[in-house]
Amino acid sequence: MALSEFNKLGEHFTGFRKKFPEKLNERDYRRLIRHREERYNLLKGWFGETRARQEMAAHTGQPVDINALIPDICAELADEDSGMFIDIDTRWSELIGGDFANMTRPVKVQNRVLYVEVRHVLLLRELSPSADIFLQQINSRREGPPCTELRFVPPGGARR
Repeated sequence: MALSEFNKLGEHFTGFRKKFPEKLNERDYRRLIRHREERYNLLKGWFGETRARQEMAAHTGQPVDINALIPDICAELADEDSGMFIDIDTRWSELIGGDFANMTRPVKVQNRVLYVEVRHVLLLRELSPSADIFLQQINSRREGPPCTELRFVPPGGARR
């Protein structure tokens, strides 16, 4: 192999090793594929198909564990209110206490306002004056952004 050919190969791989942005647009993605095909054909001509595949694998990014990707993907799908609701809903008995958890249930979070459905309309009048106490208790027992307000609603009063 001539020295100039070796340097050309090194230049190819130097450009390929650069870190690409996390999100590629379609034009850049097609360019990346075209460059990879050119490198593969160049290596295949020099080393043969088997060695060309080995060299391409050696200079390609390593696989990423899917557990590292899922939080980023899910963060893009759900907004802050959905995350708050899921956290509150799954831990409702722990956050509010067993007696009140049997009479109430969280229905939604909208603009950081927590809507809590009560089992009976008469409970609205009894629990409404204590909404600030419940809100303070919920916010102190959970991490993340706090709810700004708690509203009690009658059964079926809040739509998801």
